[in-house]
Amino acid sequence: MFTISKDGGQTWSTPIRVNDDAVRNGANRFQPQMAVALDGVVSIIFFDTRNDAQHKLIDVYLAQSIDHGASFLKNVRVTTTSWDPAVKAPVDPSGLQFIGDYQGLAADNNFVHPF
Repeated sequence: MFTISKDGGQTWSTPIRVNDDAVRNGANRFQPQMAVALDGVVSIIFFDTRNDAQHKLIDVYLAQSIDHGASFLKNVRVTTTSWDPAVKAPVDPSGLQFIGDYQGLAADNNFVHPF
């Protein structure tokens, strides 16, 4: 979901969906990163399990708004292959697996750069 405040957080716009897959399809979307270019294009990348019927494999998707967040274009799949977060996953001191939060996003008026 995406919402905007133009008064320092006193009020907010009605939230709109960023992802464009089917509603209530069971997919998980998480760990978003957002960048806004100087020209006002809003870009958001996020992990998404929509391509796996079991919702275990992950892809990265990009959502972009060219109207300052009023609406979002069709999502673009950034990854070329879905990946399994359980393969060689790091383990925290309590023994729980995690995939980390080591992704980011940068944007300029010409390109968006997921990393």
